[in-house]
Amino acid sequence: MIVTDKMVDAHRQVLSGIAELSHEETRFALEVAIAASGEPNAYLIGDRTMRAVFEANGIKNLSDMQAVFDAMEKALAQPPVPHKRGIFIASKTKHADRWRFLRDKIGEPIISTWIDEAGAGESNDLADLWRRCILEASTAELLILYREPEDVLKGGWVELGAALASGVTVFAVGVGEFTIAHDKRIRHFPDMKAAIAAARELRSITAPVSNLQGWQAHDLISGRAYESIHFGTVTYLGIDTYHGETTHAFEVGRHQRRYWKTEKLGEFLKPKAAPAPASRALGMDEAIPGEHQEVLDALEAHNSGEDHG
Repeated sequence: MIVTDKMVDAHRQVLSGIAELSHEETRFALEVAIAASGEPNAYLIGDRTMRAVFEANGIKNLSDMQAVFDAMEKALAQPPVPHKRGIFIASKTKHADRWRFLRDKIGEPIISTWIDEAGAGESNDLADLWRRCILEASTAELLILYREPEDVLKGGWVELGAALASGVTVFAVGVGEFTIAHDKRIRHFPDMKAAIAAARELRSITAPVSNLQGWQAHDLISGRAYESIHFGTVTYLGIDTYHGETTHAFEVGRHQRRYWKTEKLGEFLKPKAAPAPASRALGMDEAIPGEHQEVLDALEAHNSGEDHG
């Protein structure tokens, strides 16, 4: 085909006109032109695809096809599915000391990092706190929502929603008066004692397969120190993302981190110590704060095989 000056000039005018049009207007003009040409194999990008894939990634000029393909790959890539691990407890912050006792003294795999910064002014970054709460609630093996009659839940409802949306098993105490209680995915208990006993039973049934060193995802508690093979004592920071993959983050030195997948923990951490008998681990002869007695009762009931229904 011979390209004439008139054709070049027309091409320039079309490009100039398109630059001033929105995507919808350009698409309409091209549809008219394609219909007039009779070309059956032409393809136009739909409006929703344009907005969701390209404009969402800052691409408005589709002449850069490499950028187009990069945007499509990013939009279509599926995020890694995090490993389910531990128990997330959602409640008012005033109960945080009870959950710390449950984690630190009894050894329950509670992954709620908010309980370590529940006092006024203890959270330096509220945006990060919310990010962690939602991530932990949605990647937990189990979420327990706890409410006493006078409690007005706020963040707990958000965390409950994150858990339900992510398929996390949910136990609840004290929310029977709310309409969400009718959701059949929530299992209700009369008190924390019964919920903890049921949680122990659930974990014994659904515990993931260990790696060679015996480490499981729900063994790791945020903020707790562990012995590594090559770095000495390290601190577990929680679930994080490294190069697009969900991993476990450890602090190995001042401002230094290492990231490991669950199936690779045995290559990083020293083998677990054999668990101590409950009576020795809990110090049964020591005084237990009265407010934590129900937790201790739950453990004793579990060890004795008592049925909580």
